[in-house]
Amino acid sequence: MLVPSKQTLEIEQLKKENGASATSLSSSIGCQTEDEEASPEREPIDDHYIGPKNLVFAKDGSTIVKKNSITHFVKDINREAKTRGRLNSISRNPNDEKPMPEARVLVLYTGGTVGMKCKNNGVYEPEAHYLPLAIRDIPPLNDKEYVEQYYGDHQVQPYCLPPVRHTQKRVVYWVVEYEPLLDSSDMTFDDWIRIAKDIRKSYHEYDGFVVLHGTDTLAYTASALSFMMENLGKPVVLTGAQIPVAEVRSDGRENLIGALIVAANFDIPEVTVYFNNKLLRGNRCTKLDNSGLAAFDSPNMNPLASMDISINIKYESIFRSGNISHFRVQDNLCRNVSILRIFPSISIECVSFTFLY
Repeated sequence: MLVPSKQTLEIEQLKKENGASATSLSSSIGCQTEDEEASPEREPIDDHYIGPKNLVFAKDGSTIVKKNSITHFVKDINREAKTRGRLNSISRNPNDEKPMPEARVLVLYTGGTVGMKCKNNGVYEPEAHYLPLAIRDIPPLNDKEYVEQYYGDHQVQPYCLPPVRHTQKRVVYWVVEYEPLLDSSDMTFDDWIRIAKDIRKSYHEYDGFVVLHGTDTLAYTASALSFMMENLGKPVVLTGAQIPVAEVRSDGRENLIGALIVAANFDIPEVTVYFNNKLLRGNRCTKLDNSGLAAFDSPNMNPLASMDISINIKYESIFRSGNISHFRVQDNLCRNVSILRIFPSISIECVSFTFLY
């Protein structure tokens, strides 16, 4: 006769009390999912790697708290969610005709213009902790009344988009800031690995992910992540801005809202880039304009979606893996990579020199 372990009994008891999934509950009492058994953490090997060292988030709208890993952050969120029975929570606004389900999104803010602050000299500059606090008071990005009503007693309060027409779920999201904030030109292979691993470690707790990133190398990060993330089953959306979110005239605000809507409401299991009302495949886009708001495009492939008066998704173009294996991150990257541009009359000597020296 098989006797269930004490840990198994704890999981079953928590499931009865909170109605949470076995995957979510197992992480709260120390069980490892198959994804968490992946490759161990490794020391960065890029010589000019400068971070991120910590994660930062706004605790109650005014207090800044630091964590040294995404795992600690997710555990704090889930501990409160389980205690209050909100893992699969729904809106309980009595004025709603029907309850509106919530979708949970994790936003990783790595740096870039999207979160910068305009200084007295009119120049945009990065400022630590500015973005997570600023968006609390921007109504299109945060329904403060809803957050106060349903999450007012939470130490780690989320943000919540107002209801969006033509969508089925209320977008509730958490913003985690990397420390230090990185200019995208400083991004290295190790930063790509860190982003991918943070998504892997919190993969089962959220419906989608948004990465806020500087625009100069955003397309490189999107392409790298698309190949590193194997058997991806949830949306991972990268976005940035030419004008910061907190400015009166801002493309960053619209880009963030659009990315959140896509990550929360649509079954697009790819790494994508959302910019200027278009959703582009991550490994098929490039930056074409340093000063225009339509900075990114995919010259040889149509967008996967467009945000016009209606939200138009081209489901026939979306890639879906035929593999039923678990999501995993391939972090063993070859760093000796170069680009050889082929042109008419290129000599054999040029090709040989590229690959042999």
